[in-house]
Amino acid sequence: METLHVALCDDDPLFRSVLRRAAENALGANGLASDVLEASSGEELASVLEHRSFDLILLDIDMPGMDGVRFGERLRARGCRSDVIYVSNMEERVYEVFRVHPWSFIRKSRLSDELPA
Repeated sequence: METLHVALCDDDPLFRSVLRRAAENALGANGLASDVLEASSGEELASVLEHRSFDLILLDIDMPGMDGVRFGERLRARGCRSDVIYVSNMEERVYEVFRVHPWSFIRKSRLSDELPA
């Protein structure tokens, strides 16, 4: 079974737990194992990315400090080619994330519909 290395970054610990389970279930349903790292901020994830890479990054937009859009721009400026999926309630900012060339945008309020398990 292929293992997908996933980072998820959200400042809400309860939602990180929900997102982790949803991602693991969705990947497992598609025959993929997952190795998931959780980060509570862009700064925390940036420090991990200095010595580790990920196939997929699940990224919130609304976070204290560096928001998810700025973080995504920083990723791309550094040449990071990981697939990025924004998972956010900030639907009004969906067009801003296009600069980062994300793989997708999932609304937190529709997580179970848009990231099926």
